[in-house]
Amino acid sequence: MNTLFQEIFGSKQKIKVIEFFLDADIIDFGATDVAEKIKVCNQTTYVIIKSFVKLNILQETRVLKGKQFYALNKISKTTKILKKVFTYISK
Repeated sequence: MNTLFQEIFGSKQKIKVIEFFLDADIIDFGATDVAEKIKVCNQTTYVIIKSFVKLNILQETRVLKGKQFYALNKISKTTKILKKVFTYISK
């Protein structure tokens, strides 16, 4: 079942990844963890995350046991706008 955010913007993998991070905006995650939670292939999730890093929507936070973690880039204007839209729609 799709969320309202997915109903509006589509339920493609990119939307699932960004929605995951917008919903859990105080924690960082590894790409594999995100892939498991949203049921998207690991490689696809990794590529999407890297594209959001390049757009300054996500940022690399730490490396733990060789695993890169990512979180929302809270100082990015784009991320702030996405978060406002997500919060408004999710009410």
